[in-house]
Amino acid sequence: WNCALYATSGDLAHTHDAAGPYGRFDAAAPYDDALAAWLSGGAPDRTQLLGRAASLVGEAKSCGFTGFVVLQGALDAAQAWTRQDPGSERQDSQSIAHGAQSSAGPASRKEGAEQRQARRSRENRSKRGKSREEGQEQLHVADDMDDRQGRPVGVKTQVLAVGHPSYYGMMVASVQLS
Repeated sequence: WNCALYATSGDLAHTHDAAGPYGRFDAAAPYDDALAAWLSGGAPDRTQLLGRAASLVGEAKSCGFTGFVVLQGALDAAQAWTRQDPGSERQDSQSIAHGAQSSAGPASRKEGAEQRQARRSRENRSKRGKSREEGQEQLHVADDMDDRQGRPVGVKTQVLAVGHPSYYGMMVASVQLS
C-alpha cells in the first residue's frame, strides 16, 4: 500500500462560553450549524463551508476552519462522496463528523486490522458507557483510479473530523492506494 495522511485541527467555534478564553460571541452556534449543514447532505454543500461558515469564522474563533477547507478540496478532487449515519444519535456541535472505515475498489473490501481495532474500540467504549462520539457520522470518500499503465487501483480513504466547541478536535484524512 501507498499511503498519504493529512492531520489538522478539526475544532469548531471556541466562543460558546463567556468564561472561555475568547469570550462568548453570537456567531458560535451559527458557525457550528453551517459546518453541520456542510456535511449533512448527500454531498458536501460547499456554500455552507465557503460562504456561511467563512463569514462567521472570525467571531467563532475556530482554528479548524482551514482544515475543513482542505478537506473540501480533497473531496472535490476525489469527486465521490457517500455518507453513512451509524445510528440515531443526534448530530450536534460536539462531534459533527467522524469517519472510521471506508473502502472502494477490489483491494479494500475486507476489514483490515486497523479498522477492526478501531471498530472494536468504539464498541467497547459504547458498552462501558464512555463513548464520547455522540452525534458521530461516518464520511466515506471513494474513488477508483488507474495507475499509469491503465490498471485499476483500489483506493481506500478515511476521513476523521471531530470538533469540540470548548476543547480540542482533530481532523485526519488518510488515502491508501494499492
